[in-house]
Amino acid sequence: MPQSNELWLLKNSSVYAVSRMCNSQFSFIKILWLLLFIASFIGSSYRIKEFFSLYQQYPAVVSLRVDHKKRMEFPAISVCNLNRRKDLTNCAVSNFGRLPDLGTPLVLSESRNLISCAKYRSNVLLHDRRRLKELEFLNQHYGMNKTSIKMLGHRISNLLQKCSFDGKYCRKDYLSEFVSFRYGNCFTFNKKIDGRKPLKISSTGVRSALTLLLNLEVCSYQNSTDMIGAIITVHTPDEIPNPEKDGFIVSPGFEVSISLKQTVIHRLRAPYRDRCMDYKAQAKKFLSKNECIRSCMQDHSFAKCNCINPTLAVKSNLKTCNFKNISEICCLDDVLNDLTQHGPVCDCPLPCRSVYFNKKLSRAILNEKYAIRKSVVRLNIFYESFEKHVYEYSPKFDVSKVLSYLGNILGLWVGLSMIAVFEVLEKLVFLYKYIKNIGSSPSTKN
Repeated sequence: MPQSNELWLLKNSSVYAVSRMCNSQFSFIKILWLLLFIASFIGSSYRIKEFFSLYQQYPAVVSLRVDHKKRMEFPAISVCNLNRRKDLTNCAVSNFGRLPDLGTPLVLSESRNLISCAKYRSNVLLHDRRRLKELEFLNQHYGMNKTSIKMLGHRISNLLQKCSFDGKYCRKDYLSEFVSFRYGNCFTFNKKIDGRKPLKISSTGVRSALTLLLNLEVCSYQNSTDMIGAIITVHTPDEIPNPEKDGFIVSPGFEVSISLKQTVIHRLRAPYRDRCMDYKAQAKKFLSKNECIRSCMQDHSFAKCNCINPTLAVKSNLKTCNFKNISEICCLDDVLNDLTQHGPVCDCPLPCRSVYFNKKLSRAILNEKYAIRKSVVRLNIFYESFEKHVYEYSPKFDVSKVLSYLGNILGLWVGLSMIAVFEVLEKLVFLYKYIKNIGSSPSTKN
């Protein structure tokens, strides 16, 4: 009786090879179907193992869509003079009103461009008076507080001569000021502030542009400033500007037109390869990837040198290194070399959402009506079109795709479908109960 029930379960199996093996009347055919079933089972197992190896790499696919908008949020525009501190002995200074003090952006290091351990060891600095003066200035400048830097820099009321947006004069409450250790006094147009939404625009082209007329006050440039111009950063209104990484330089004497197109990238969190981070949700720790990297560099510097690089402008509560101290300069160089040569030791992933502005620049020489055109630059910033290119990462395998792939493998190699799998499980349950009942019957015990 047990044998006939077991054979009945196998003969009526939805697995074609198993039913053929049990229903065949010839032993040779049964063995042939058994071998074929074993080979198919091994092949399907191998393919499933390969699939799960790929799945554990968490691959992603990128999709592109183009959104057409009728209105778009205008980006924030940050402007800094390349000269961080005015030389008051060269030209007269006019003062017009002051804008309210607002935050401070973070900057990248500039110390390595001026000084390094190699220059000390080769005695380059000992024979270069200009370098020594720049070194003294840098050491003194980064020892100052932001209030002192602001008082010595270019006033925004002098830098910004004219501002219009979409054919109207700019409102003062849409202009905010910040202080940069690298560039001194800067300002941002259309920065997001609590209680006020950023400006939006409903038309493209120069007529709806943000127009800025800047007076760079070239006559008050310091001799240590290598270039004449302004650095412009285009970013989202809620983003902290990073001129050294994202900015571009414009020179005086020109009218520069900047047309924009927006690109948005959405990334995936861990365990996917990007392991993106929502920095806005963790604002108490880091405001951006840039700040995360510089904080990591400062941690390594302090751990090895017992001081931090003052040009990185983070962790200011720790002791800063002295640029005149050769041992500290060499130590900072060693830290930077270690971080460069030994891979990404800083855990600072990309943000989960990034917005980029693709820029096209064209320029023309300013008209002679600008009496001080050697010190003036005119900017026209506008959207070229309202097309937004959105790149979105998504998992290559979701639950439905995983089940479909497994179903394809089992169907191709073993002849199993999803219904057949449940049928096999059902028969295994019946077989287990049957064997359990047989084992506990009185006749079996006797």
